[in-house]
Amino acid sequence: VVLQFGFGATGGPHFIMDPTDDNKVVKAITFDLIRPMGHPYLAASPDGRFLYISMGSNTIRSGEYHGAAVAKLNLETYAVSIIPHTGYHPIGIVNTADGRFTYVADGHGTHVTGIVTGNGVNEITNTSGYPSPNRAKGVSPGGGILSGKVCGQFGCSTAGIVAGIEWAVENDAQVINLSLGGGNFGAHCDGDFLAQQVNAAVDAGVVVVASAGNDNDGVSSPACASKAIAVGAVYHADIGEQDYSPTCIDTTTVPDQRVCFSNKGAALDLMAPGAAVLSSYSCHVATLSCASTWYAWIWGTSQSAPHVAGAAALILDANSSLTPAEVKSILESTARDLGPTGRDDLHGWGVIDVDAAVAAATTGVDIALTTDGSVAFGTVALSAAVDTTVGGIDDVQTVEVVTGPANLYVKTTLFTDGSNTWTLDDTTSGDNQVVWEFSTDGIVWEPFTAADPTTFPLDTNVGEGETRNVYFRLTMPTSTSSSNEHGATITVVAVAP
Repeated sequence: VVLQFGFGATGGPHFIMDPTDDNKVVKAITFDLIRPMGHPYLAASPDGRFLYISMGSNTIRSGEYHGAAVAKLNLETYAVSIIPHTGYHPIGIVNTADGRFTYVADGHGTHVTGIVTGNGVNEITNTSGYPSPNRAKGVSPGGGILSGKVCGQFGCSTAGIVAGIEWAVENDAQVINLSLGGGNFGAHCDGDFLAQQVNAAVDAGVVVVASAGNDNDGVSSPACASKAIAVGAVYHADIGEQDYSPTCIDTTTVPDQRVCFSNKGAALDLMAPGAAVLSSYSCHVATLSCASTWYAWIWGTSQSAPHVAGAAALILDANSSLTPAEVKSILESTARDLGPTGRDDLHGWGVIDVDAAVAAATTGVDIALTTDGSVAFGTVALSAAVDTTVGGIDDVQTVEVVTGPANLYVKTTLFTDGSNTWTLDDTTSGDNQVVWEFSTDGIVWEPFTAADPTTFPLDTNVGEGETRNVYFRLTMPTSTSSSNEHGATITVVAVAP
């Protein structure tokens, strides 16, 4: 099940059209939270075809997996979207905003829903530059939509969004897409109330995908929740100079280039197309009357997140036994790396590769520990460091790839005694703060900068029957609120290359 919310950042008033007359403005309002980025539609586009070739999902979409086993849930930003030309099928409705249903006031939800699951039933009205047939399909066009409204005409309340998330979980949603948000955070924001609700949904077994935001600033909430998949925007093609003033300007554009307004930081996970994205659109929004086959190009991380939500639906269609953490790990480990090697704050783990992700979900891998799986550091002085090498406590752990090959990752929980918890830092210990590191050789150490569900690469393409050693090093806090025994759990994750 894919649940869809709406996101935006910059922009002026939105004009609400009279549903009986597409040319009559009945009121103008400014949304305080949800404001789509960029132009609502264009007369032409340098490359208007729907944006999945760059992610490798054309093969999947026309082949075995369509997300058909994964029903889709759409919680609309401003109003319920039931628009004929999208080609999705509403199978349930809820309103957690104001108890009444209206026509779409913004078109945002219709557009985002089409990216996730549009079936391309009708041909595109403006066929300039399109191959035949002129249709736009979503990433996972199979299945139906549970459509809901979580925001009123003046914006979104936290209560409405939370109620929508809870409804999604109660109705067995498998994927939630949150193209909405607010605020800017430099790192994960699990103390934020909405982020806590997102993490709770993930704990209940739901994959949650969220837009990083359009401010060229820190990742917004709830995308900054540590268990969410925060998605930024890249270009799918050279579409010329793009002016997003006053936020930023991209004087040139090339495929897989980060869109300059895309939010960034330690909480960013993945990238997907988010500029001139073609999808279904509501005729009640257009300033001119339009046919039922209307499509539109829209810019924003609102458009990036549903690409990933659709990919998650395909992964779960291919392998329904996967947990949300495993789906996230597959998407991250199969992404095409952008920028510096490995994860970075501008691109996360890179741009999603749908073909590779679905292949990883369907390829069996298996690993096992050949050691006891337990490390006891004993009593360690404050500020002191201890490791598991031969020169330390001599307690190496070894992982074997039983069925492979496999890419190996590690993740950790925080050290806790049940009531007191030590946080993580990559270079310096402090009050109730440790430096916690891992290594494959006991020489070069990599710090855990975040706790579960964030994974860190251990090694790639490890052959079947091969083993890898894992060493750990702990630098104790300078002071602590509790001297009781603290413990943490390490998990090794295997994903098909």
